[in-house]
Amino acid sequence: SAWPTAKKTQSMGYYTEQELGFQYALANAFTLCDAYHCGFHGGTNTNR
Repeated sequence: SAWPTAKKTQSMGYYTEQELGFQYALANAFTLCDAYHCGFHGGTNTNR
């Protein structure tokens, strides 16, 4: 994919647990749908 080359390194960045400690704690405590997905074979908008 040419996306990282065209959009520079910021497009592939992420936050660590140390940077977002509160959000990580919430996700670890309350997330119920780890594998949430739609089984429809179609475009992106349908699967949102």
